Amino acid sequence: MPARKRQIFINVFAQLKQRVLWKYESDFGAELPSNVMVGKWLPQQDLLGHPKIKMFITHCGLGGMEESIFNGVPLLGMPFFGDQPLNAKEAENHGFLLKLDWNDMTEETLLNSINTILRDPR
Repeated sequence: MPARKRQIFINVFAQLKQRVLWKYESDFGAELPSNVMVGKWLPQQDLLGHPKIKMFITHCGLGGMEESIFNGVPLLGMPFFGDQPLNAKEAENHGFLLKLDWNDMTEETLLNSINTILRDPR
């Protein structure tokens, strides 16, 4: 992940009152907000099944989307390639995913997208 994109996430996560669990496999090399925990491996299925999980930010791979759907966890999707754009479109059509374009993502669009999902009672 380019450093400027990573910094967008850090800046946005710092503005949230929620705790953020972030799977990131490389050395982070940046100061993290106190509400963010980074791990090279996280038990995704267990986390998505936890009653306090509010949303899942995903690249729209089928496995994570199926786990989210099963557990009723809303998605913020940023598809990249392969089946991911189609998965995102279908989930968006069914109302459980909000799509955000990776190339156009800014702090404002990411924060607005997260807040939209967190505030939506569905």
